[in-house]
Amino acid sequence: MKAISRQGLSAGLAVAIGFAGFARSVTAAPKEPRPAFMIHLRNYAEVPSSTLAEGERTATEIFRRGGIEARWREIVVRPRNSGVSGAPEELMTLADIQVNIFPDATPNPGGTADNVAGVAPGAGPDRTLADVFYGKVRALFWKISSAYLKGDIDWRVSEGQLLGYVIAHEVGHLLLNQQVHSSRGIMRGEWVFADFRDMMSGMLQFTPLEVQRLRAEVLRRGAHEPIRAAEK
Repeated sequence: MKAISRQGLSAGLAVAIGFAGFARSVTAAPKEPRPAFMIHLRNYAEVPSSTLAEGERTATEIFRRGGIEARWREIVVRPRNSGVSGAPEELMTLADIQVNIFPDATPNPGGTADNVAGVAPGAGPDRTLADVFYGKVRALFWKISSAYLKGDIDWRVSEGQLLGYVIAHEVGHLLLNQQVHSSRGIMRGEWVFADFRDMMSGMLQFTPLEVQRLRAEVLRRGAHEPIRAAEK
């Protein structure tokens, strides 16, 4: 197979299209009950329901393999508008993560490259917000699909799978309380074709050390006193 030129394409990470060795980091989930957190999802991009559902299933399985339970709540929003449609004020803890999926035309936040497909704004502990840029996810999907149709690769991931991995990566930044990237696994700063192949088989995961930190952090956040959403 001939290589495709390396290009940055994605998720708070710059996704590199090229070839590299496998970065396998599957970790068996611990036996004890999984600590749980909630993802409150706002689909401003109007991602199709089937793609969104696959993304949620993919991200759920990524966290489940690390012994963590991700639960989902889709927040109804006004189409093409940043306002929540009449959602009541509610109590939340630090285990309530807010994920926004923005449409193609949404400009990236200042200081981030145009090819970034997701960000976890801010720095330090106790952050609860992540943004995903659907247009960048779709661009990456079509690049992989194009390589498949040309015969450069013999496999491809779906758009929903890519979306789920981008969400899991950005939520990983929040729950690991860090902006830096790992040298392997889902928290790599660059994804290459070998990583996309691992996505298909469920082999691209958090590292064992990251799993320990994620579980401890979800437990800590779940024990935090609730506050009103408006106070966050």
